[in-house]
Parts: sequence; C-alpha cells; structure tokens
Amino acid sequence: MEKLAKIAGYVQNLTKKQLERYIIAALIFAAVAAGFVTYHIYSKSTELLFQIKKIEDLSNKAVKVISDHEKLQQEAQRLQEVLDLNKDFNIKSYFESFCKEQNLSPDPGWDTRIDDVNDRFDEISLSATLRGITTETLVKVLELLDKKEIVYIKELSLKNEANKRIIVDIVIATKTMKKGLDQRGI
Repeated sequence: MEKLAKIAGYVQNLTKKQLERYIIAALIFAAVAAGFVTYHIYSKSTELLFQIKKIEDLSNKAVKVISDHEKLQQEAQRLQEVLDLNKDFNIKSYFESFCKEQNLSPDPGWDTRIDDVNDRFDEISLSATLRGITTETLVKVLELLDKKEIVYIKELSLKNEANKRIIVDIVIATKTMKKGLDQRGI
C-alpha cells in the first residue's frame, strides 16, 4: 500500500504536460504491446492452419490408400476364386481350341510370355496376329473372349486390309498364382 501511495504522490506532483506525456507513452506502449500480441497470435494461428491443412491432405491420402488397398484385396480375392475354379487352365491350349472353334488361323510364331505382376501373381500373355478377318468376326471373337472370365484382352491393334478385311494384333492374358506360394496363406 505504501508503494501505491508513493506513486500517487509522484503523479500528483507532475505538471499537466508531464502527465499527458506519461499517459501518451503508456498508451503507445499498450498499443505496441497489443500489436505484438496480435501479430504473434495471427502468425501462430496461420502456422497452425497450415499444419491442419497438411494433416487433412495426408488424412485424405491415407483414406484413398486404404480404399485402394481394400479394392485390390477384393480383386485379389476374386482372382483367387477364379483361379481356384480353373486350376488346370492353360492359355496356349485355350487359344488353340478357341481358334479351331472359330475357324481362325493366327500367323505362326505366337507364343506365351510370363510377366511378374506382384508378389502373389504372374501374368501369362499370348500375342497373336489374325489376318483377313471381318469386323463382324472380330466383334464375335471379342465377345467370346470376354465371356471367359479367366482371360482378358490386354492389347488390341487393328490395321486395314483389302476387301474390307482387317489385320488384328491381339494380346490376351491370364493371371496365375506364383509357384511355391501357399494360396490361402498370403
């Protein structure tokens, strides 16, 4: 209380001009302090908003990765079921019998190729060239290939030939379980 009395006595002894200067100085100090506090709060909130946006973006990416992973797991499960139903499927034998049934004569030299797809499956593809077929025949071939669930068309290239005929370069493929993997354990 004594210190407060000393300050009150000091203020009472000041002239009006000195009192105004102290008040103006105090107001300037308060304004500058308020400005620094406001700037600090603004800069921190901007930084936090930036971090929140970054976390939101990462969260969205994580959700997408999880969703993609689930879709891939479902596709792998579906593929596993198709492979289980067609354990003895051979794309080369299938293509030979398919060509005989459809009266197609592929160019000689067609063969299969095995590509690594992932740690569970390999892809076996077969490239062939069919010459002198009509678009009607091509449509029929594509529809029949599409009906066989274990086979899919990987690539298709068409070239015009004389007499409204076309040359078709086609790559069909299937997937197979990698050798030595426990089909249910992965």
